[in-house]
Amino acid sequence: MKKKGGVFALYKLFEKICLKSFHFLSDEFGFKHVKTETDIYSCVITYKNKTTAIEISLEQYNMPGVWVLIYRLIDGEIPEYAAVTRPETVINSFYLPDIVSLRSSSSISDKEIKDILHPKRKELEVVLEKYAKSLKKYAPDILQGDFKIFPQLEKIVKK
Repeated sequence: MKKKGGVFALYKLFEKICLKSFHFLSDEFGFKHVKTETDIYSCVITYKNKTTAIEISLEQYNMPGVWVLIYRLIDGEIPEYAAVTRPETVINSFYLPDIVSLRSSSSISDKEIKDILHPKRKELEVVLEKYAKSLKKYAPDILQGDFKIFPQLEKIVKK
């Protein structure tokens, strides 16, 4: 993306592509786009249904990249992200690449984006479409509120 318009123009583009790529969440799984949050470091698009939330983000500071984080809702709300885990910690959110790697021999990443601070439109489209297809293919149970895989993921994350 060219510098014209700055980071917030980039985030508007990112949001537009996300809404297009992830429309299946609304069409097939009852999700609603509930908010888009931006600051100078990131853009986070949040979808939510009765059991699950999805955050799709473009991070440009702490952990630069495109991220898809899937939450199990607690009492209808997105729980606090467990940045630090102990053996007794219950983890209620996992990143999509962890789910993909547990369920298949393939992996996904945002490696098509050469410069995360200045991604090109086509790069964002390719990565977001790939993430959307992977979410639909490898997590339909989670999107419908079946979190049976979470204990397996939790064991991996805690190692």
